[in-house]
Amino acid sequence: MGNVWKPLFSFVISVCSVFSVLKIFVIFAPRGALSATNIQLATNFMRVPATIICFAFLSFYLFCCSSGPPPEMTDPGALIYYGYVNQDAQCSRCHGDEGQGGMFGPEIRNIVEKRGVERVRDIIANGKGEGDKKMPDFAQQLTPAQIAQVMRFLQTWNITTRADSATTTNSAQ
Repeated sequence: MGNVWKPLFSFVISVCSVFSVLKIFVIFAPRGALSATNIQLATNFMRVPATIICFAFLSFYLFCCSSGPPPEMTDPGALIYYGYVNQDAQCSRCHGDEGQGGMFGPEIRNIVEKRGVERVRDIIANGKGEGDKKMPDFAQQLTPAQIAQVMRFLQTWNITTRADSATTTNSAQ
């Protein structure tokens, strides 16, 4: 559903820009040139460029601005976490790009270390909490294998975090 809005938005912007150009043409037209016939001619003249411009913007967006993952992102768990596999199961939307937490979800960088593999797997599959603070369940959107891939990806943050804190501790000494 989210992919439908981006091209539509781009198309609307294209159409608006074309009509703005037409309006500027009418505003800055020489005196006496604004007869109904001249305005009709200007409108007819702008139809072809308007169509070309709209098609160009739409084509550019659809073919050049893909929402695919960067080429260096090959970890299946990362692809799922960032929503490239299934946008309905995009962890980064709530938990942040680096698991630092966000407006709707807590920090999860050390969650596997703190809660354990089984508990985190259960939270991803079945959700947690109630009301506005509830994390939804993803058992319908993700297979058990995909949940395991996300778990492995989350655990790489544990390794990075421990390595970073060890470096910081050694630097301070």
